[in-house]
Amino acid sequence: MASAILFSTLLGILLGEWKGTSGRTRSLLAGGLALLILSAVIAGYSGYLGKAAPAAPDAPPAPVELRAR
Repeated sequence: MASAILFSTLLGILLGEWKGTSGRTRSLLAGGLALLILSAVIAGYSGYLGKAAPAAPDAPPAPVELRAR
């Protein structure tokens, strides 16, 4: 989804869709794109860290003691 938003926004910039907008609007657009790219990088890095962590060995479940009332 992020790549579709990024691609369509960049295509809109290249085709002049944002030409008549104010400087504040353009800076908000640039900030939003930067935030979108940063979030994708963080999500990718977290996936890398999840795969790099060693898996915990399968331990049997702890015994449960049942008490009569």
